Amino acid sequence: MFQPPVFEEQHPEGKGAEAIAALRNELTCFRQNGLPSFVLCISDVSPAKQVLDDEHLVPNRNMAEGPFEVFADIRGVEGTAYSGVYQVGLKVSNKWPQVVPEVRVCSPITHAFVTDLGFLPACFYTALSEKQGNTPGTLLSVLEAVRTFLCSPLEFTGIKTKDLPQSFTFNMSASEHRETEKKRVISAYGAQCKHRMLFQRPAAWKEEWFHPDFWKSWKAFQGAKEGEKGAVWEREKGRLFNAEVPEAVFTFPFLSDALTGALLEEVDAFAASNLPAHRPNSMNSYGLILDDIGMTPFVLALREEILKPLAEAFFPLEGHGIDGHHCFTVRYKKGEDLGLDVHTDDSDVTFNICLGKDFKGGHLVVCGGMGAPEHRQHSVSLHHRPGVCVIHLGRRRHGAQDIEDGERINLIVWTRSSLYRRSEEYNDPDYWEESAPPDPRCLSYTHDRDYGVFLPYESGGGQAPDEYKGKGWCPPKPCEYPGFVSETLVPPRRASNGR
Repeated sequence: MFQPPVFEEQHPEGKGAEAIAALRNELTCFRQNGLPSFVLCISDVSPAKQVLDDEHLVPNRNMAEGPFEVFADIRGVEGTAYSGVYQVGLKVSNKWPQVVPEVRVCSPITHAFVTDLGFLPACFYTALSEKQGNTPGTLLSVLEAVRTFLCSPLEFTGIKTKDLPQSFTFNMSASEHRETEKKRVISAYGAQCKHRMLFQRPAAWKEEWFHPDFWKSWKAFQGAKEGEKGAVWEREKGRLFNAEVPEAVFTFPFLSDALTGALLEEVDAFAASNLPAHRPNSMNSYGLILDDIGMTPFVLALREEILKPLAEAFFPLEGHGIDGHHCFTVRYKKGEDLGLDVHTDDSDVTFNICLGKDFKGGHLVVCGGMGAPEHRQHSVSLHHRPGVCVIHLGRRRHGAQDIEDGERINLIVWTRSSLYRRSEEYNDPDYWEESAPPDPRCLSYTHDRDYGVFLPYESGGGQAPDEYKGKGWCPPKPCEYPGFVSETLVPPRRASNGR
């Protein structure tokens, strides 16, 4: 009988070989007889490299016993809000096929029953257990169940609308509307996109899309034998990547003019289409979410084949097991967003790639890591160059100085690891007392309790609207630097130079 999985518990040893054999047999049958029509592709089975042990992320020291991972792209049911294509990840224990896998939706989805990390709720597993009875599970039966649940969750679980809170039914309706609107935009723009190669499924890389130095290093690393990868990585890392802040912020030449040019043309073409677009995030007003216009295959391939290995190589804890993303462009120009207040990202590892265009100013200001004594101390200011990528942890404070002239567009990929986000390291991080008063370059009018002590707010809007005064949280009270004074306890500073 199917039961909800609990992967942090130790399963009896000796069953891993049976479980992986059953999985591989079914995958072989898929490939010999053809995939079901709703399954576009399915991966090989592989053991998880890290696991949670008492909420701590640790290496999997017995990979022969699992858990094992399988990923599949499935298409939803036509006529529903969720008829699109979604990547689904299955984490299978060594009790397979008696115990149902843990299921995640790994591509972006807005769904009332799916958590922010992509996990399905307990009611899915309960309903699946009842439907399967004592019949051993199969990959096909699980994927069929996931598809049905995503498209018709109430029908699948037997839950009645009248038994749900009104706020939840509203969320269901809003989520379905969001997915329906996204499908409409993707369909409409697909007929007029500039570069179909950026939208095709499966995605196909072109060598000319990448900077020659990066491509050479990447092919050397990917082609190295398993026992030699570490040495090859260290060699290529020292040759290609610049450590702007040791062990914390790196830059490297990444994309070629061919790809940055194609992406810029696509951004401009979508703007000219007059199709609706959502804000890329809560802080930037101008930009585009790539998954919302049909570029999910491109983004998933970029994430899985390049960004995921890079994230893990640079940041082994936070970057391990990247399985989620938010990918968007941001635009800075006069009359729109000029810059961006310093902040941290809703990301485990952030990739920030300048696409162009011609611009002056707008440096990336990088400060310390969230919770560190030097959290609000200046680390480095970087001048954006087209094609160059900046890598840093999402919790590192950073911001964009005002652009002085021209227009700058950047491609941002927030990558996330669901495994890391369930660990104690993520959910209960250290937060230390600040070492000194903040560097003015690292002050945030959105977040800081002492912004007004050092810099003026502006009435009537502006770059630091006075509506934010007194609403900050940083630094939290136990972690204030010696001599800290809140902005609510001092007279307001006067703006100078007409500001």
